[in-house]
Amino acid sequence: MIAIFSIICLNLFTATTTANLPVENSKYFQVREELIQTEDHLSTGGEVQLNSKEIEVDRIFMKYKIEELKEGSHHPSKNAAGMHFFKAKPLIERSKVFRFLQQMPKGALLHLHNTAGVSSEWIVRNLSQLTGLLRCIDQRGINILTFRENPERHKCTTQYVAVNEERQKSRSQADYNRSFENLINLYTKRPELEYPTINHVWDRFQNMFSTVKDFIHYLPAYRVYLWRLLKESYDDKIIYVELRFTTFELYDRLGQVYADEHFLTVILEVVGSFRSQYPDFLGVKLIYAINRRLETNEVRNRVEILKKFHLAYPNIMIGFDLVGQEDKGKPLIDFIEIFKEVPDTIKFFFHAGETNWYGTSTDLNLFDAIL
Repeated sequence: MIAIFSIICLNLFTATTTANLPVENSKYFQVREELIQTEDHLSTGGEVQLNSKEIEVDRIFMKYKIEELKEGSHHPSKNAAGMHFFKAKPLIERSKVFRFLQQMPKGALLHLHNTAGVSSEWIVRNLSQLTGLLRCIDQRGINILTFRENPERHKCTTQYVAVNEERQKSRSQADYNRSFENLINLYTKRPELEYPTINHVWDRFQNMFSTVKDFIHYLPAYRVYLWRLLKESYDDKIIYVELRFTTFELYDRLGQVYADEHFLTVILEVVGSFRSQYPDFLGVKLIYAINRRLETNEVRNRVEILKKFHLAYPNIMIGFDLVGQEDKGKPLIDFIEIFKEVPDTIKFFFHAGETNWYGTSTDLNLFDAIL
């Protein structure tokens, strides 16, 4: 109680002292203003000078922004910035600020997952309706979607079932589609219960890539999927995309596999066709991504594949990345000797500093990423 009383007295004394400062004779407010201006200049865009049209756009934007900040301040249940994204999303989509930003040019979309770049609603309405889509459950309990029966590859513990037949036999096709979408979308109304730790959400996230990988890499599906990825990006005013790939293999209904250069040819064909229809779209470049939990020899083999692709397509295959939960994977230092063999023309896109830990070997990834 004495401590609380002392703090209150100190705060009152400080407030009184500050209020009694003769502003004209004190450098306090001058220094204060200089600090604020210095901070503003250090912020992104702090040195940008706006022209008359940009000033008008900024005025409109800030009007919307301040209105929404005031609304969130007075009604915390409407403060989207202070909510979990899943709960804030409906508010964001109704936001004037969001709609304003939707119409603004974004330039580039960098570091996008190849198999997670299209809205789940579109996949349900389109790709999931394709004839021949099958589903099984593997030994980990993960649903596997595919257009080919290959139990050894998929490690299925159940029989394959036809998705369209399941949908037709279900009591409600709408309910079936919602269940299907849950296989490929992290959304839940209760994220704090379903994802109580970072491990829970990471496991679910990575399992979804196992679910869709073979599904999306079916050649007819992939062509449509990649076009849609580019179109959704373009509709968001994005004119350049960098995609991350963990595999370079497509297959068709007859079982023929299109790997390596054939895979890249398909990408170039789709992108070329898209650019002919939308000539202001600048194009796509690729980043080869591998799981950070792989053994060192396998990482070395994948780096050799990267080097081969980069040699053949130096302007398309531009980078290398390690993916997967950082604190469960191997630290970058384990692969330094391999990374030294990568040509300078290949850029690294490392995830570093994504954990909640402090003092572990993973935390030093920041230093190795910089070096």
